[in-house]
Amino acid sequence: MPAMDDATLALLRATLLAQPVAALATLHGGEPAVSMVPHVCLPDGRVLIHVSSLATHTADMRAQDRVALLVTAPADRKSTRLNSSHGYI
Repeated sequence: MPAMDDATLALLRATLLAQPVAALATLHGGEPAVSMVPHVCLPDGRVLIHVSSLATHTADMRAQDRVALLVTAPADRKSTRLNSSHGYI
C-alpha cells in the first residue's frame, strides 16, 4: 500500500476523531460480516476498537486476523468522504 501524503493523513485523522463509531468487517464462517464498533484514534495514529470478548466478531477476529474498518465523514459535512482500511490484527 502506498504511503499517504500529509494532507491525506490529516484528513483521515480528522475523520477518525469526528466519528466515534466505525463498521468492522470480519469473515464469519467464510462469509463477510459487518458490525458497528466504537473506536478511538491514539496520538500515534493507531486505531483501537472496542469489542466484547463474547461477540461474534471477536471470535471471527481470533479465527481470521484479516479485517476491514470503514469510517464515514459526519453527515453535516458538505462533501462525503469514506475512509476505509484493511489489515491484520
